[in-house]
Amino acid sequence: MINALCKELEAIMKCEIEVWRDKKETLNLEVQRPFVRISSFDDFDLIVHKDLNALEIQFVIAWVQKGLLFHEKYNQKDLKQVAFNSKITEAQLLTEAEAYKNYHEPFPLPIKLWCIRYKANPDEVMEVIRSAFGEMKYAHLNAFEIVVFVVDAELTPGDLMSMIEAEAFTSAQIAVSNTVSQMSDLHKCYNQLEELMQLSRNLKQNTQIVTYESMIFPLLIQRLKHPFTGGESSSSAILSEVLREQLKSVGDDELEQTAMSFFECNLNITETAHKLFIHRNTLIYRLNKIETITGYDIRKFTDAINYYLNYLVDKIQ
Repeated sequence: MINALCKELEAIMKCEIEVWRDKKETLNLEVQRPFVRISSFDDFDLIVHKDLNALEIQFVIAWVQKGLLFHEKYNQKDLKQVAFNSKITEAQLLTEAEAYKNYHEPFPLPIKLWCIRYKANPDEVMEVIRSAFGEMKYAHLNAFEIVVFVVDAELTPGDLMSMIEAEAFTSAQIAVSNTVSQMSDLHKCYNQLEELMQLSRNLKQNTQIVTYESMIFPLLIQRLKHPFTGGESSSSAILSEVLREQLKSVGDDELEQTAMSFFECNLNITETAHKLFIHRNTLIYRLNKIETITGYDIRKFTDAINYYLNYLVDKIQ
């Protein structure tokens, strides 16, 4: 900016003007022509190679100061305009770690991320999502991937999957995150969802609904083999990270003993009832109660593994 002002002044005054940054340095110029040193600026002096009278010196000072003032005001206005034009999108909240710092719109918390990937008919899928979620925020990551910021959904991921297949005529996969309570966690949470979906593909699972609950054991193995770079890699830290929200203790000795007996009997209800000397219906009641408390239906193989892993982490000190 200073150089531009000097060029204009040179053209007006038909002289040569230099910017001298070191105000403390003694000026020893060996020149054959006169010069004037103007020191009325905070950060620099001007060396004007021409005889100047007092009026001309005041003109130079006023010209430069006015130019700098205008430039400062223009810059502030320009920065505000740039900030306005580069409004942070919901997609950036997911893909850029620091984007949340410049996001200034109201944002509902806590939420869960539903990452929806589909194979075809993006317009029809979008209509289904609008119909299902109304005014909830969502982010387009690409033509075949949408992430919905779900606050309180009346429908389940399975319900949404059925709607997409029936109304958009395409197959899809939905990954559901843990609860997000801070905007600063959105980027990390989305990366974890991508990891879950990739892990599901690597294991050749055709699961349409991918959740942490269904992938705890594979995720734990992956963390142990490939800890996050720069993060804690101790076993306790990895367990804490993976099971942070999934760790659910039954808190009832009778129910815990029932679960362990059920595992020892290879998930066989009749054999377990005989082993515990209880009626079959009593056993089913207890299994249902375990599911109500923990979310795991241990009659299913995957839920049984996840429950047992949680049980071990809870009991082993």
